[in-house]
Amino acid sequence: MTMKPFSMIALGWPMFLLCGLLIRPLRKWLPRLLWLAPLPAFILVFFEDVGAPVTLLLGAAAALWSIGGWAVPSYFPGGRPGVGFIACWLLTLTGSLGVFLVEDRVGFLVFYALVSLPAYGLVVSEGTPPARRAGRIYLGFAILGENLLLAAFVILSRGVMPLPPIATALLIAGFGAKIALLPLHFWMPLSYTAAPIPAAAVLSGAAVKAGIIGLLRFLPMETTPVMWGGLLVTVGFCGAFYGVAVGLTQCHPKTILAYSSVSQMGFLAVIIGMGVATHDGSVATLAAFYGAHHVLAKGVLFLAVGACAARPSLTVAPAALIGLGLAGLPLTGGALAKLAVKAPFGYGPAATLASLSAAGTALLMTHFLFRLADARKNPAVSSGGGLAPWLLGAVACIAFPWVALSMTGLSWSDVVAPVALWKTLWPVLLGGTAGVFLRRIRIPKIPAGDILALATPAVRTAQGAARALGHLDTTLRHWPVACGALLVIVLALLFAAWL
Repeated sequence: MTMKPFSMIALGWPMFLLCGLLIRPLRKWLPRLLWLAPLPAFILVFFEDVGAPVTLLLGAAAALWSIGGWAVPSYFPGGRPGVGFIACWLLTLTGSLGVFLVEDRVGFLVFYALVSLPAYGLVVSEGTPPARRAGRIYLGFAILGENLLLAAFVILSRGVMPLPPIATALLIAGFGAKIALLPLHFWMPLSYTAAPIPAAAVLSGAAVKAGIIGLLRFLPMETTPVMWGGLLVTVGFCGAFYGVAVGLTQCHPKTILAYSSVSQMGFLAVIIGMGVATHDGSVATLAAFYGAHHVLAKGVLFLAVGACAARPSLTVAPAALIGLGLAGLPLTGGALAKLAVKAPFGYGPAATLASLSAAGTALLMTHFLFRLADARKNPAVSSGGGLAPWLLGAVACIAFPWVALSMTGLSWSDVVAPVALWKTLWPVLLGGTAGVFLRRIRIPKIPAGDILALATPAVRTAQGAARALGHLDTTLRHWPVACGALLVIVLALLFAAWL
C-alpha cells in the first residue's frame, strides 16, 4: 500500500481514536471527540501536494466529517451513541479519506471497501425494520460494486493499454453503483432516509465521492475512448432528470435530499463524460470543484433537517440560500460550480440540457424547502439537534467555493459579469417559480426506492410461484409411475391433436 508519510498520520489518527473503544473510561468521551478525527487530513491539504482534484474533494470531505462528528452527540439520548455506531463511523471515515490519499490500486480497493461496508452499521443504527431493510439493500449494492471493481482491477493488473472495453465497463458499473448512477440508484433514498441525520449527512456528502474520485483516477480522460464518455453523458443526464422527477413525489425532507443526490451525481457523471468525450484532462479539476461544493451543500442540508426543529428562524433562510445555490443562484458557491463547468458543455444541446438540469434542481430544492418548513412541526421528521454544527456547516459551504475559486481558472470578473449572472439566474427563476405553483398540485406519490418498490409485487408473485412449483414437484415425486403415465397420455393427446 503506497502513500505519503503525512497521509499515513492522517489515516492513522482515526484508527487511534477507534482503539479508545477498548478502554472503558474513554468510551464516554469518544462521541465528543469525533470531530477531531478528520482534522489531520484537513490540515494535510495545506501542506502536501496531492493534486488539485484530491485537494478539493479531500478538503471538503474532511470538513464535513468534522462538522458531522460535532453533531453526532445531539442526536442520541444522553449524547452517547452505541459503541457499534462509533466504530462504524470511524471506519467509514478512514475509508472515505483513504480513497483520496492512497496511491496504488490495491490500497484503493482496501479503502474503498472500508468506506462502503462499515457504513452498513450507520444505516441500520436505529434498528427499525425499514432501517434493517435499507441496510440489506445497501450492503447488497456495496458488495456488488466491490466485486465489479475487483474484476476490473484484476484486468488492470495485467498492464493492458489502452483499457479493454470489459475493464472500462466494469469500472463504470462498479463506481456507478457507489454514486447511485441510474439504474443502480434505488439504495440511496432508502439508506439516507433510514440513517440518523449526521450519518446521512456524511454519507450523502463525503462518502459517496469515493465513486467520483475512482472515476477520475481510473478512467483517464485523455485516453479513454470517446464512446464511454457518450455513455456517461447519456446515463448521467437520465439520472439528473429522473432524480428530480421522483424526488418531487416525496414528502420526507431526507428522502427528497436523497433523490437530489441521485440527480446531482448524475450531473457529475455528465461532467466527467464530457471530459472523456473531448479528451480534456483539465475537466477533472472542474468536476472535483463541483463535487467539493456538493459535499458540503448536501451534507449541510441534511443537518438542516435536524436543526429546523430547534430554531427555524436560523435554518430555513440559510437552507434556501444553500439549496437554491445547488441550482446556481448567483453569487453562491453553487453558481461558481455551475460557471466552472460551463466550458466543457459548450453551446450545443448538452449546454441546454445542463441549464434545464439546473432548473430541475431549483424546482426540487423549492419542494424541499416547503417540506422542511412543514417538518419543524413533526418531531418524527425533524429531531431538533445540532444547531451550532449546522450554522458552522452553512458558513463553510458558502465560503469554501470562493476560497478555492482560483483553482478553476475563473476570476472575480468572470463571476460578476452580467452575462454570467443571467446564465445562472434564469434556471433558478424558472425552477423556483414552477416549484411554487407545484405546491398547489397534488402529485401521486412514488414509494422511496421507486424501481425496487414497483418490482416488489412481481418478486413476491415469483416467489409464491416458485414455492408452489416446489410443492408440486415434491408431491409428484411420491407418484413416479402415475406421473410417467400422465406424461405419456399428455404427449399422446398432443400428438393426436397435431395430426
